[in-house]
Amino acid sequence: MARKILGFIPTQRRSAGDPFTALGNNTYSAPTPANEDQWDIKLDQNVTQQHHLVGRLSYWKVFTRNTPSLPGVSYENPNPADTGLYTVPRRSYQPMVGYTWTVNPRSILDVRAAYTRYEVSATHLNGCQPLFDSCKNPFNPTDAGFPTYIRNYTDVQGFPGISFSGGYQQFGVPNQQWYTPDSLAGLTSWTQITGRHVLKFGFEWRRQHYIRGGGGDRVGRFNFSDAFTRRVNNRANTQLEGNPIASFLLGYPDTGSISRVSFSDEISHYFAGFVQDDFKLSPKLTLNLGVRYDVSRPFRDRLGQLSFFDPYAVSPLNSRINRAFAPPGMQGTILGGEEFPNLGRLAGVNNTMGIDWNNLAPRIGLAWQPMKNTVVRSGFSILYKTQLGEAITAPRDSFSVTNSMLTTADGARPVNRLMDPWPGGNLIEPTRGSQGLLTNAGLDLSAIMGSNSEKVPYILQWNFNVQRQLPGDWLVEVGYTGTGGRQLNRPASNWNELDPQFVGLGNQLNQLVTNPFFGIAEIPSNSVLSRPTVQLGQLLRPYPQFGNVTIFDRNGATSQYHGMTVRVDKRFSHGLTLLGSYTASKLMDDFSGIPDWQGAAPARDRTRYDSKREWAINEEDISNRLVVSYTYELPFGRGKKLLSEGFGKHIAGGWQIASIHTFSTGIPIQVVGGTAYHAFGAGAQRPNSTGVSAGLDGRPQDRLQSWFDKKQFTNPEPFTLGNVGRTLSDVRTDGLNQWDFSASRRFPLYGDRVSLEYRIFFRNILNHADFAHPERNFNSPDFARVTSTAVPARQVQMEMRLRF
Repeated sequence: MARKILGFIPTQRRSAGDPFTALGNNTYSAPTPANEDQWDIKLDQNVTQQHHLVGRLSYWKVFTRNTPSLPGVSYENPNPADTGLYTVPRRSYQPMVGYTWTVNPRSILDVRAAYTRYEVSATHLNGCQPLFDSCKNPFNPTDAGFPTYIRNYTDVQGFPGISFSGGYQQFGVPNQQWYTPDSLAGLTSWTQITGRHVLKFGFEWRRQHYIRGGGGDRVGRFNFSDAFTRRVNNRANTQLEGNPIASFLLGYPDTGSISRVSFSDEISHYFAGFVQDDFKLSPKLTLNLGVRYDVSRPFRDRLGQLSFFDPYAVSPLNSRINRAFAPPGMQGTILGGEEFPNLGRLAGVNNTMGIDWNNLAPRIGLAWQPMKNTVVRSGFSILYKTQLGEAITAPRDSFSVTNSMLTTADGARPVNRLMDPWPGGNLIEPTRGSQGLLTNAGLDLSAIMGSNSEKVPYILQWNFNVQRQLPGDWLVEVGYTGTGGRQLNRPASNWNELDPQFVGLGNQLNQLVTNPFFGIAEIPSNSVLSRPTVQLGQLLRPYPQFGNVTIFDRNGATSQYHGMTVRVDKRFSHGLTLLGSYTASKLMDDFSGIPDWQGAAPARDRTRYDSKREWAINEEDISNRLVVSYTYELPFGRGKKLLSEGFGKHIAGGWQIASIHTFSTGIPIQVVGGTAYHAFGAGAQRPNSTGVSAGLDGRPQDRLQSWFDKKQFTNPEPFTLGNVGRTLSDVRTDGLNQWDFSASRRFPLYGDRVSLEYRIFFRNILNHADFAHPERNFNSPDFARVTSTAVPARQVQMEMRLRF
């Protein structure tokens, strides 16, 4: 079968590559072309002196053709195995209308409405999504030797994904998906001027709608490593021990999966009311007082495809397992399982969270002029997130299903092969909630945590600054800003992680014991619980009837930011405008990254049982940043001091130059890796620190082979957590030193009505190399090495613009 698959891979050789494995014998790079169209139409109409209408329609479209990954392949000469051969069309619509009624000089009514829709899809040239594409060139997996049941199971078409560890080229169709989020919003406000008060009342409504299809390994994906072709006992020469390609030729994947993914059609509503009073106590002191009340309704699915994990539900398995084989740590009641709104006892319930009614957000500000040319400003506010919960973009358990291939039962010996990954075509269909709390018994599951007490994330903000105008059109401002995040979204975490009280058992956790779940019909054959024996650690997990229980969209994280800013502004005079700003700041939090709008989280905690130890400098913290920019009209040409007459004014006149120079410190480094804590749901392990700083002095270019002192890190003992913090505050990446420069000139063609503008722009004009993040994985042979740059080399762009 491997021969048949390799028949789709080009055989031409561009370089010798590795002498033993030939790794690197083909290299290929090409641009990723994208066509972009954008237009905007805006209308302003004064119907009368009291009535004003405004409207805008914006349209944006981008069509991207990704770069083919195999040599000799193009969109005109396609190859179904080329993973890069897919297109990504995107487009957005944004209509907006507004109406303003000036009832009298002291009373104004303003009404606004807007709609935004975004559409994006990603489809392989030889793949197909029947509900979204025309399916002109579908690929049949049986042509590559895959069994017929894979073709019959999937609702899409394409070459199953084949990937390798160790740097080899992957091939096959990537995840094909499409999504169309849209938002409809309305805002009404009334402004009333009364004496020294400017009062403003308002109401806001927003409907957020999210439709998504695809994602997951719907055509199948198989990854190969050296796990089944390496020697186990002799690790003296790791270069000669096993190879992912050898595992592939034998047909033994390290992992394999195929998914059936449901569509989502979710909607939520947001309401808010506010009142604000700008109170001018005196000509030199103004107070801004206000309060806002936010109500966010959690997302509901219009197709009724919601589920959530209930950690306290009593499992039906309590009466069906063989208690005689349950270890002491499992003698209690088995809890946990998925619940399904709109089904069974939750019929009529169409959401997974209650509404948080306690989101009252005060705000206060002041502006004070204690003396001429000096202004003091300060303020405090609370800002709530405009929605509780996220649209559920992860594959939905019960309504979606992922079949994981059983590749090994003991971590060493292979079980199934690529030619028949699920023997007999034993693939699971979505149960659509029919199994209730037994859904995904014996398997991993991904869900959100149902809750009637979930709090909406919010931010506390406060600031203080002093602004002073100096002679010569100079302005200086010094300020302080602070923010505190509360109840923020945490990254996804595994709630079925082994409790630390059992970790001390050490290698006993890996011992095979009699399986009390054996023979239960709802547990599928590809589950570790389907066999007569099972590892002890599995039975001691909080929810032993499941594998990993990944919980998304949990709130409770905290952040804190403090920043001091200094700004110097030279207002336009003698052709020069100058602006300089400096920020010294510190950002700390207890979570790694913020889940994006699709629900993806960049990292997990080491263990969910000790989140307090995650408090550290944020991985995006920039402690010092200086930005200096200027624009300058050169003193040449008509009306200028130099070359105002003669032929010289036509050559040198009308030119303007501009520059932005940015200096900043690097970001803290995260060190990960080391001996796994344990194999039963632990998070991301980190090494131990010797207690000595790993920071090194010297020029960046002299530290590329060892950016920090890697000898200050050691491997944790098995079944122990490494003591390195989430980030290293004393070791940062290379800072930014970039100078961007532009020059432009305007050529009048017909008086002031028609002109031609020319502009040339240099990004990183000095071609300064700012180095990227060093390798952070303690297990990698490149640990502490820097292998790339973070800022592209010098780029030059020229443009012409006709104004009329």
